[in-house]
Amino acid sequence: CNGDFCRETVLENYITILSQMNVSAEDGLSQSFETSTFPNMDSEIWWVGDAHEEQHWQRTDMASSDGGSSFKIKSQNYGYERRAHEFSTPELNMSEFTTTGSDPLMLCFDVAYAKRLPYTAVEQDDDGFVTDTYSIHHDELIVSYKGCGDAQWTERPRLSTRPGTSGLFLSQQESLFTTDKVYFNSFTPAPTDWKQFCVTIQQLAGDEEAIIKFEFVGTGEDQYSMHLVDADGFLEYITASTIGGNWLYLDNILIGNSSAIQNESASRNVNLENLIVSPNPSFSNEASISIDVIEESEVVFSLTNFLGINVGSKKLVLSSGYHEFLLDELFNIPNKGSYIIGVQGLESRLSEIIIIK
Repeated sequence: CNGDFCRETVLENYITILSQMNVSAEDGLSQSFETSTFPNMDSEIWWVGDAHEEQHWQRTDMASSDGGSSFKIKSQNYGYERRAHEFSTPELNMSEFTTTGSDPLMLCFDVAYAKRLPYTAVEQDDDGFVTDTYSIHHDELIVSYKGCGDAQWTERPRLSTRPGTSGLFLSQQESLFTTDKVYFNSFTPAPTDWKQFCVTIQQLAGDEEAIIKFEFVGTGEDQYSMHLVDADGFLEYITASTIGGNWLYLDNILIGNSSAIQNESASRNVNLENLIVSPNPSFSNEASISIDVIEESEVVFSLTNFLGINVGSKKLVLSSGYHEFLLDELFNIPNKGSYIIGVQGLESRLSEIIIIK
C-alpha cells in the first residue's frame, strides 16, 4: 500500500508444489496411467498445467500400449495461438544413477498418433517456386528436463508432424505420425499403431531434484481458411475450417539405464527396429534409410504418396544387424512432395513420412 491507495493482484497457478520421489537405479521409474486418480496418487503427484480453455491431457481407458490406460490430447478444436499443454513428473531423486557412456540414462515412452486430414501443405517463395512441403497438421510433442539449480528447461529433439521446421536439434527430430492411415473421425490405436521413442537424459544422472516435462503444442483453426496443398503432384487450394490433428496417445513412460529399459519394454516391432529417414526434408539423391533387423528375414520396402498411390516397392533378404540405403537406390521418385516409406517384415511393419524437396 501507498498511503490509502492499495492494489491487489491475484495470480492463479503461480506456485506449483511437486511431490518428491526416489528413483532407484535397479527399478527405475514406470508410469502407465493405470491409477484412476492420476495425476494425484497416494505415492506420487504429477503436475498438469493450464488447459487454456482447450482440450487438455486426459486419462483414457479406450487404448493403451501397456496395461489398460493411457494419456491423450487433441488439437482439432484449438485456435492458432499454439498454447502449451504441459504435464510433468514429480521431483525425482536420481542420485543412484551414474554417468556412463556405455549404458546411458534414458527416457522412453510410447506414442500413437494418426492424421485426421490427408493433405500436404505447400510453401512457396515470392516467385511462386515451391520451397517446402509438410503435413497440413501442425502438432508437436516436446520433452524437456530440468535439474537441480537449473533456471531453464533443456529440450530434447521433438516429435512433430513437421519435423525439422522449428525448435532445437532440427536434424534429429522425428515424425509424430505412427501410422500411415488417415482417420477422419476419432482415432483409436490398434496394437501395431504404437511406437516407442527414447531420448537420453544423461545429464540428470546423480541429480537429486530432476523434473521431466511433456508439452503438447498444436494448431486448430489456422489464421487462414485457404490452404495450398500438393494434390498428387499438382498444386491446389482447399478450404479447411480446422487443420487440427487427431488424438495423440501417450503411454508406458520409462526412466532408467538403457539396458534396464530395453529389458522391461515389450517390443511391438518384432523383427524390425529403428527406422530412420535422414535428412528429412531432403532431395531424393541425398536421403538415406536405415533400419535394424533383429533376425535374417525378407523385408519389403514400399513408397506411397498421401493419396495411397503406390510409387514403388523393393523386396530384399536382409541379415540381422544394421542396414542403410540411399533412397534413390530403392525408388525412382517422380515428383517433389510428401511420401510414406513403409518397411514390412515377417511380423511387423514400420513407416515414416519423408518430404522430397
